[in-house]
Amino acid sequence: MDSQDDAQLTGPPIGIPRRNVSATFCGHRSPVRRSWRWTETCHLAGQRSITIGSAASAPCRKGGGARSGVRPYGVVTHEARFEGDQQENRGHVNRIGDYGMIGDCHSLALVGRDGSLDWLCFPRFDSPSVFARMLDEDAGHFRVAPAGDVQEVRRTYLPSTNVLETTFVTASGVLELTDCMPVRPFDEETPTAVDAHASVLRRVRCRSGRSEVTVDLRPRFEYGTVLPRFTPLSSTAAAIVGGPDALWVRASRRLDVDRQHISARWDLAAGDEAWIEVEWTPAVSRSPHDGIGDHRADMERRLAETVSFWEAWLARCSYVGDHQRRVHRTALVLKALTYAPTRAVVAAGRTSLPEW
Repeated sequence: MDSQDDAQLTGPPIGIPRRNVSATFCGHRSPVRRSWRWTETCHLAGQRSITIGSAASAPCRKGGGARSGVRPYGVVTHEARFEGDQQENRGHVNRIGDYGMIGDCHSLALVGRDGSLDWLCFPRFDSPSVFARMLDEDAGHFRVAPAGDVQEVRRTYLPSTNVLETTFVTASGVLELTDCMPVRPFDEETPTAVDAHASVLRRVRCRSGRSEVTVDLRPRFEYGTVLPRFTPLSSTAAAIVGGPDALWVRASRRLDVDRQHISARWDLAAGDEAWIEVEWTPAVSRSPHDGIGDHRADMERRLAETVSFWEAWLARCSYVGDHQRRVHRTALVLKALTYAPTRAVVAAGRTSLPEW
């Protein structure tokens, strides 16, 4: 399968049949008020692009616009451009179009181009958030990224899966970040069932040169209103408890735990890997990782099973025709937006969001 055609990600998958929107913002960002003029283009499958909003009355000073031709659903191009905005003094740099989606058919997470996971509700789509920095800077996030300046970011999904891969190019090396929400193997007898771990699994791998990786894990339960208690369990594991919720963290390398967050700095040479997983349980439960001998091997197994699940599920798709690879990508998005216990499709993977 051609990953360039099928899975290249320059914007977030969008719940279909909601419209695909691209926007061009004109003007400078004000720290007090947002006064951008904007245009939207609604891309309808098999139809011309239809410009709505104030496209004719508010052209950009340097030209351009939101028109970009016909796109089938499931292939979304991020076209937001900011004139004069170099994103200085912005603690949170991801815009809506910078997010990719991972999910386990019970909930989903949105991961920004900077490696920050900024939206996730556990254990269900409609549960209170654990990470919600999309809404507020202090509402929780989980960032894994290179320590230095990033020269280039490339994103894609592994073919036939909802496993997201982000590649960071820095002056010293190339770092690959793989993200998923692990699920157990696909069962042919119950093809609509999805047995999820209620966790997020992240693997970083240095492809070439050297990379220093930073980890910043700051969950804030109940939409950022609850600061949890952080308890180290070992040099590579910790428990986080806030109200009725608990997160169990394990990694293949050292973690530093304080009262506000969990952090780490890992130095990777070419070929080196590091793993970290965050798993949810009710606060009264024991750690789901108790009794596991080799945690790294267990995390490797979970990633392999997740890839296998999505491949096996998509293999049942019998569609053959135009835009086949794009149809497959759309099917994967819809499956991730399906709540497995009831088979209902959620309207969106997140709550209402600000415009920018």
